[in-house]
Amino acid sequence: MIKKLTITIALCVIMIFSCTIPLFAGQNRTITADPPAGFLNYRANIPHGSYSAVTYYSNSEKKNRTMGVYLPPNYSQSKTYNIIYFLHGGGGTYKEGYDYCRPDIMMDNLLADGKMDPVIVVMPDYNSPALANGFEQEMINSIIPYMESKYSVIKNKDGRALCGYSMGGIHTIDIGSKHYDTFSYLGCFSGATDTTSDGPQFSAIYNNPTATNQQIKTLMLSCGTEDFYGIYAKTVAVHNGLTQRGIDHLYHYCGGSHDATFWSKTLYHFAINIFGRIDGKSNATPVERDAFTKLEAESYNDQSGVQTETCNEGGSAIGYIENGDYALYNNVNFGSGATSFKARVSSATSGGKIEIRLDSATGTLVGTCPVAGTGDWQTFSDVECNISGVSGKHDLYLKFTGDSGYLFNLNWFTFTEESNTVKLGDLNADGQIDAIDFQIVKKHLLGLGTIENTKVADLDANGTVDALDLLLLKQYLLGTITVFPGQGAA
Repeated sequence: MIKKLTITIALCVIMIFSCTIPLFAGQNRTITADPPAGFLNYRANIPHGSYSAVTYYSNSEKKNRTMGVYLPPNYSQSKTYNIIYFLHGGGGTYKEGYDYCRPDIMMDNLLADGKMDPVIVVMPDYNSPALANGFEQEMINSIIPYMESKYSVIKNKDGRALCGYSMGGIHTIDIGSKHYDTFSYLGCFSGATDTTSDGPQFSAIYNNPTATNQQIKTLMLSCGTEDFYGIYAKTVAVHNGLTQRGIDHLYHYCGGSHDATFWSKTLYHFAINIFGRIDGKSNATPVERDAFTKLEAESYNDQSGVQTETCNEGGSAIGYIENGDYALYNNVNFGSGATSFKARVSSATSGGKIEIRLDSATGTLVGTCPVAGTGDWQTFSDVECNISGVSGKHDLYLKFTGDSGYLFNLNWFTFTEESNTVKLGDLNADGQIDAIDFQIVKKHLLGLGTIENTKVADLDANGTVDALDLLLLKQYLLGTITVFPGQGAA
């Protein structure tokens, strides 16, 4: 009886947890912090994307309509991009979201700071009498198909995010809750209308907690605490409704009204928590990097203090480097070891130093590379230094030190592999060829010993260790020969 009761309780526990713990858990936390100062400031010396008005054919209205499209810096049809569909407020147009929140500046800055990958932002216009009750079909049947036919975008739900403010937030929930197969990321900014935690606006989500947790990777709900439409209280009600049902969501609130200032802040937090990132940091398993190839400086996984900027040698470099800043490169494979570090740098000042550290910004120091001034921020030259004590896989930190002010720019860097060249005849690897090595070969031929690395003993490089190799070794020790026939083949 006790055993049967135990099994029954265990099964109940399993059933409860299977209903509340998603297989692919989304983010579930509260955000109250403001974005960093200057997050919407235009930066002249970083790569910039482009914004334009685009005309597409509306299957709902049977005529051409216009929407805004932001493309990231160096957009290329040879690459594929994630896409954010950003919806404006009631009474606005496609231009409103752009004017209010300047997603072009925001995305350029986030990309330069390494907090997001290149992304396309689409700003549709739903403000038309013909679309008042049909914007869902416009989005699904006209806008998304147009973008996927004209631009190089990821054509599945994990490459699409839908968000909006005010009435755009209402549309986001209306469309997104019906199309879990189309979007993996949803953001409702100042758009909650429910006065209780029971719906009806969020009923479709409330009624499908397991599906929501499994299929929506980021569900964001936000509102300013001074919203003059009373939406903050409604947002709290929805937050409580989601929490009560165990539905994962990001809940963002802070001082703010029903205006562009708050919506810019919440768009920032949404952007750094979608497409595999948590607060701008990648949640994906880092791809292994080969230390002995050219590594672009701007390909960092994380950084402190640096920014990317255009490089006249092509592509980008990292710059605005000051004392104590660093760049992190995850999962760098140094193989059996590295002996030197080489970097392509420029400096209009007196330069500084690059500390090469392992696994943290204060981790093991394996080398320090001095960087001198080159006369201009776009005049690049190579610098090198020896390193030691590194092999295998590590997170690599390049820490930058020097005087006050900007130090230098970094375009790329690489490492030199430790030489594994075999010295023929040195069987015991003591750095010299002598009688001991002769005895090792002799015992091997007599069956009294073994040689671990037979390449070292194959002095004529014929593929076997035999009496001829013993003879060659004797001639070397007697001075009859100074180079083995197999030299360079081992």
